Amino acid sequence: MNNKSIQTIHFAIKSHHLTYGESLIMSICQKKVYVVLLAQDAGKANAKKIKDKCLSYQIPLYENTTKDELSQILGKTVVALGIQDKNLSNKLIKNLQEGSESHEEKNKIQ
Repeated sequence: MNNKSIQTIHFAIKSHHLTYGESLIMSICQKKVYVVLLAQDAGKANAKKIKDKCLSYQIPLYENTTKDELSQILGKTVVALGIQDKNLSNKLIKNLQEGSESHEEKNKIQ
């Protein structure tokens, strides 16, 4: 995950627009979440539940992080988080896409 994405998540934390844990599932069902980050190494049951909810409620889901990265950002162990602000979500999606493009370019160069 690139620094811009991490900064966007920190801003969501400070502005109280971040959810995780059981409240994430409830927020997805209520369509209060605009993007979800899921750790690649999340447990199968949790990952399936979150993926299915995001798919049925048409919420963008990104799996380009690990539990360790998410835990370092939040200061507690989590496997998924959601952003509840549309503008912050759009910014995070843009930053994640830019980060994956630059990662692909680095791999092509090597």
